Order: sequence, then C-alpha cells, then structure tokens
Amino acid sequence: MPADFGYRPAGTRYAVDPDGGCSSPIALPAVFDEPCKAHDLGYDLLRYAAAKGHPLGPWARELLDSTFDRRLHTACLLRSGLERVSCAATAEVASAAVRVNTWRQHAGVPVPETAGEIAGSFVLAAVRR
Repeated sequence: MPADFGYRPAGTRYAVDPDGGCSSPIALPAVFDEPCKAHDLGYDLLRYAAAKGHPLGPWARELLDSTFDRRLHTACLLRSGLERVSCAATAEVASAAVRVNTWRQHAGVPVPETAGEIAGSFVLAAVRR
C-alpha cells in the first residue's frame, strides 16, 4: 500500500479501512458489513489512482462491483431457509443499486454522494426527458 494513501488497510477476511464504515446510503444487514467495507476500500483505491494521475479505467470499477455482488451472495450462503431467501433478495437490491450508480457515473472514478444527491440526479434526468 502506498505510504501516502491515507490509511493502512486491515481485515480478517477482506482488506478494509480499519476506521471506515459502509458507505451505503441505506442500512444493510450486518452480514454485508465486511464486503461493503472492502468495496469502499476498492473505491478509495480508484480515487487514489486517479488523484495520482493513473486512473485505472471502467474495468476496475466494474470488477469491484462484481466482486461486491459475489461476496454479498456468498455471505447469504451462511443462512438457511427464509433468512437465506431474504438475504439473497437484499443482496440483489444492494448489488443492483451499486451497478446503477456505476452506470450513472459512467463507470468513472467514484464520486462520493449523499442519498439526496443520488435521488436528485434521477429527478433531474427525468425532468430533462
């Protein structure tokens, strides 16, 4: 990890910001905490690379998003019965939201936004049509 990155990732299963949270605009189940934090670390690395003049391109963000999706669904495998079904449905919604946001930001360097800013961009897009 570069010395000037801002923090040293840690983690038991996935590398994460040891002081970071999950940046989802909605609360996610605790079982998604580590995959979400790892996804956030990936986005931090994309922003870092771009700030240093070496953006990685859309492929990197799309790979992070697909890894996030896979990890969410893997976390659901630890559940059983209706809890597993509910977990898988929640994983689909969370993953779809990430994919839509990546599409909305043209798979570029992730721009941190509040839930209100995201909602506002959809309203603006609808008004412009």
